[in-house]
Amino acid sequence: MKVAAYCRIATAAQLDGIESQKRQIEKYCSDNDMEITDWYIDRGVSGLSMNRPSLEKLLKDATELPVGAVVIQSVDRLARDIQLYFEYVDEFEKRGIKLVSTIGNTDKILELHEKMQDVYKTLIEEGEKE
Repeated sequence: MKVAAYCRIATAAQLDGIESQKRQIEKYCSDNDMEITDWYIDRGVSGLSMNRPSLEKLLKDATELPVGAVVIQSVDRLARDIQLYFEYVDEFEKRGIKLVSTIGNTDKILELHEKMQDVYKTLIEEGEKE
């Protein structure tokens, strides 16, 4: 499967972190028959910030890229804010692209997100009945 890869570091002191993330992503992709077609790297960007030039470019490019997934080293590389994380996940899903993390279980996180959405919808429906 063809994939795009995304890396992020927050400070210049973490510059070696990009190379570490890239190595982990490359190994994961090699082990799982994935071909990296494009790299998107944000340097000096907080995980709480929505201002991410490379991630924004990835989201823009995603509709035209022939990829089935975006591979990240870990979920905190995408976002450190849970709401922001799920906003990005939703944007990828709208484009038919799966998010894959080399560390952690993104499927489990997405399953919990769906359950939380169901609980929220139920609370809204109950509130409308009152």
